[in-house]
Amino acid sequence: MKKIILNIITTILIVFIISNIVNFIRADKPNIDIKKELNKNPQIIYFWGDWCPICKLESSQIKQISKHLKVLKIAVNSKNQSDSINDDGRLASLFLVKAYPTIYYIVNGKVVYSDVGFTSSYSIRIKYLLLKLF
Repeated sequence: MKKIILNIITTILIVFIISNIVNFIRADKPNIDIKKELNKNPQIIYFWGDWCPICKLESSQIKQISKHLKVLKIAVNSKNQSDSINDDGRLASLFLVKAYPTIYYIVNGKVVYSDVGFTSSYSIRIKYLLLKLF
């Protein structure tokens, strides 16, 4: 029984790692001068909407990661959000956002990776640290 559980866990980890590598290789990475376009120097850019149920679930994770990384939150087609840049869709289009929530990882002012959908604060932090190494 222990061997079966170990095999299942190993398989899940391998699939997770491979899917992240594939996402890294083929992800659309907008070629944007972030400092010039946004006049900010974030480590993470988080596109979300108050109309998005997954975004609402993820909000506590983003709040948690904001304690460790500079997160720029961009609320798309949402009611006035005081803790975010309010976007009518122009920035989302510029960044090639196709689904919500989307997280862009920024290293040295360049988008190096993106996540779509729910992501935990631990996953965000680990990915950011790994991306800085490469």
